[in-house]
Amino acid sequence: MGTHTHGKFTILTDTAPHTDGSTKGRVRQITGPITRSAVPKRRKGAPDPLMGSTDTYMKASSERDLELIGFENGHLISIDLGGPDISHNIAPMFSYFNQVAYRAVEQKIYSEGRLKIMTVSINYRDDLRMIPREFTLRAAESETDIKPFFETIEMVCVTPSPFAFAADHDTEQLTEIIKQHLPASKPEAEPYGFMDKIRGKLGCPAPQEATKYSQRQKLCIYIANALYSERATGQAFLRSDQGPTKDPFQTLTRMGGRNRPEVDHFVPKSWNGPNTFANAQLVSKYFNARKLADLEADAKIALTATRRRSGRISGNGLGTLY
Repeated sequence: MGTHTHGKFTILTDTAPHTDGSTKGRVRQITGPITRSAVPKRRKGAPDPLMGSTDTYMKASSERDLELIGFENGHLISIDLGGPDISHNIAPMFSYFNQVAYRAVEQKIYSEGRLKIMTVSINYRDDLRMIPREFTLRAAESETDIKPFFETIEMVCVTPSPFAFAADHDTEQLTEIIKQHLPASKPEAEPYGFMDKIRGKLGCPAPQEATKYSQRQKLCIYIANALYSERATGQAFLRSDQGPTKDPFQTLTRMGGRNRPEVDHFVPKSWNGPNTFANAQLVSKYFNARKLADLEADAKIALTATRRRSGRISGNGLGTLY
């Protein structure tokens, strides 16, 4: 096992076979001081792990479920705890795991101001030896602290089943109601509009303009989407309502990163789009973010044009406001 230092951080590494036939390094443990700070709202993406891009590693594997879920580069010691933004502080993590389960443990450490030193250790899978199986996070006031913070979290692989998130009696009832009213084939426009007529049966309130979709509405949309897929292919899975030319992530999974499902307003909420089922579409997080960015750009162009027409922007091309 090798040792690498970066400032006040000590990193232990070893090697493992890559799916391309080579042998590459991986981080086993990182230890360093805790320096609490706010996370910048906008920053560049995290560097790749020591092994390189996880996408490259997964493409050569036969783990289709893992490929669908996707990974992101997660910091072992987060930036707001003072962790360095280097490959030796990065491991591949499911996006949902990184942003929810792992983040929850980091926030516990952040909130305990007495904790000054942090160590993260990784155990890897036996079959895919570049993919972590569990993380152990330890934080202490000093090296002799007799009551350190200690928690181990397992990065469980859940297959992308649309019903895995709510396999309860209520979901079974909703599924039966939706199945009874589901169109014979999925309409190209307003695929979930039929549920506006059965809102009462589904337990959903009357729609409102410029309002988010409730968790219950989202659940109904997930169920209807999966039923459409099951009817068309024989398999129940979540699929983007946008075609592959617009949304490159056609198969959606709740543990995913850019392919995580999001219920989107077809007519944007910022344009007073209502939270009717007819105005809903299920798309990937990637598509939704791109759409939001395009809308913001269009809104800026429209605002600039309006101000220019009203004489509130100078004609010197610099956009100076009077």
